[in-house]
Amino acid sequence: MVLQAQFKALGIFLGSPDHSERDFMTFWQLVLHLFNFALPALFMALFMPWAGRWVMGPSRSSLRRRMGVQALCGLAVLVVGLWLQGQDGKMSTYIALVIVAASAEWLMQRGWAAK
Repeated sequence: MVLQAQFKALGIFLGSPDHSERDFMTFWQLVLHLFNFALPALFMALFMPWAGRWVMGPSRSSLRRRMGVQALCGLAVLVVGLWLQGQDGKMSTYIALVIVAASAEWLMQRGWAAK
């Protein structure tokens, strides 16, 4: 069953396809949905710079900058996965998230250069 919602604050009705039922989503529920959508990317943004430092040593880039880049890359992967597949939470999107996060960290750490 595909759940659709009407946002009271925006006054938009999305409801069910046959318009037989109306589900309402509060602003707080919308915030929680968006947070849960972004949570995997945010976790990877916190985890990968520390893992990169542990595996490859200190970097020229600051920890904050690397976390910010990781968060932006991860959110972009999740949005593209949602757009391409029509729903979030697909395992292929999470695999792409891990690959992009590891690749971004390798690039920011200049993994190709000998230390």
